[in-house]
Amino acid sequence: MNAWAKAFGKVVNTGDVDAARSVVTPGGLDRMDHYTRRDRGRWFPGPLPATVTSVAAPDEEGIRLVKACIWKGGWSQVSEKDPSTEYREIAPVVIGIVENDGTWLVDGMADDPDSTCAGVKIPTRHW
Repeated sequence: MNAWAKAFGKVVNTGDVDAARSVVTPGGLDRMDHYTRRDRGRWFPGPLPATVTSVAAPDEEGIRLVKACIWKGGWSQVSEKDPSTEYREIAPVVIGIVENDGTWLVDGMADDPDSTCAGVKIPTRHW
């Protein structure tokens, strides 16, 4: 998850979705392109802040569902030199991961309206 959060920030900063190729499935790469559009043209001062809250056992297809809280809005800055941000939005999400040759890859992410992030600490890391 840490590698995925770091790749998310790099995709926003460079506009190059290939920066995530090593941590997502091929379908996840297309979805990463979609997820990062909101912040493209802005600057992430570090990886996407995220805190994992639970991890389920793999289902019959080998997909493991990871529940997490992410800093969905307000982490990106106007630019690397202008630290102005939008309003802060923390959101619960569910992230599907699959194992491929011993490496866990993110396949997709969706909002998780059945969960809450109340009381969850989401630390930030900077580049």
